[in-house]
Amino acid sequence: MLMADQNHNHNHDHKGDHKKRVHDKDVINPVVAGAAGAVIGAGVAIAGAAALRDEKNRAKVKDMLTKVKDQASETLHDARETAMEKKDQIQDKILDSKSAKSRVKSSPK
Repeated sequence: MLMADQNHNHNHDHKGDHKKRVHDKDVINPVVAGAAGAVIGAGVAIAGAAALRDEKNRAKVKDMLTKVKDQASETLHDARETAMEKKDQIQDKILDSKSAKSRVKSSPK
């Protein structure tokens, strides 16, 4: 019986260790990810700076950024138009329902 109690306690303590390890893992991962991101970001910045020394590469980057900006602007414009159309549809439905409610109230019983 004494051996069974020791095994039981051992298993119980093991569960606590697992929770601690999971917690430690949650704390460490963002730190490791942040450090890795910083290293990668620095590498990209250095490579980008080296690439932008060349006039042709600068022109390509400028062209690409202009296209991205234009596409984003167009997407935003389309989203605004869609939102305005939906707003108008909702307002029309509200007016229709108010008109129908008014007709019901004024109709003879």
